[in-house]
Amino acid sequence: MYKLIIICLCFNFNIFIFAQDKNPISTESLNSSFEALAKKDNKISVLKASYNSWNNDISEPDCRAIGFSFASEIIQSENIILKSREQWEHCQQGKTGITCKTFNPGPLYEKSVRIEIHPALKMYPWEYNRFKVCLKGANFSIKQIKTSYNYNISRSHIGDTTLFTAKPGQKIKMDPDINGLSVKSVKHEKDVIVFKLADKWSKYYSGKTEIKMSLFKESFWLLKDKYMGKYSSTDFSNDEYEATFSKEVTGELKPGKYYIKWSFRRIGDNVSNSILIDKGETEAFKVESAK
Repeated sequence: MYKLIIICLCFNFNIFIFAQDKNPISTESLNSSFEALAKKDNKISVLKASYNSWNNDISEPDCRAIGFSFASEIIQSENIILKSREQWEHCQQGKTGITCKTFNPGPLYEKSVRIEIHPALKMYPWEYNRFKVCLKGANFSIKQIKTSYNYNISRSHIGDTTLFTAKPGQKIKMDPDINGLSVKSVKHEKDVIVFKLADKWSKYYSGKTEIKMSLFKESFWLLKDKYMGKYSSTDFSNDEYEATFSKEVTGELKPGKYYIKWSFRRIGDNVSNSILIDKGETEAFKVESAK
């Protein structure tokens, strides 16, 4: 008799702690669910201490990615409605392994959420902030996917809306804008290949921009294009870059169509990451026969 009373007290104590921490469902509902499970499967007993059993929240989350670019002193998203139906399972470690039983689906939660960045500190024009907010059952979660700052996020309520406020901390360097550099022209004239580029963001960089280039000659049909050599340069200034390849660099070029595969990276300053950005290949240009 005394053993039975102790076991029941332990079980009820464990359920009480769970309900206080998670609060997904009342103690009475959990007990009735366990009793229903016990009738279906005698491997799970509500009279056994729960040190070898646990409950999993298997609610299907409703998630939304929210992105921001710099706009004003306060950046705020629109109100977003998320919906998630609560679902739990009870699992137990037995002699033959782990067995899990799913409860009947719980209530459907529908909640409004908004994200606000405040204060909005300096960002470069190509930078952005992207968050992921989820509703899983009755519980919200928020994650920084890729951001220009390491944000400290707090939570509050405005009426029926949950507000996440992101306060910027340490600045995070982001990758340079892939479209920051573009081709103005590439052509062959007077035995020299002239490759001109435009830099959209040159005024933000105090360091240098390295350009890596490889020259190819188009081949017929399914033959592989001929690799002619590679070149690199950081000898550029202002917002327009010009690279020239003379006959001494490329050798004698036979008539045909050529193109350049190129990439760039920002070096020598602290504005963005110094990773190599692949820009693919230019349009083909003609090399005429020597006159």
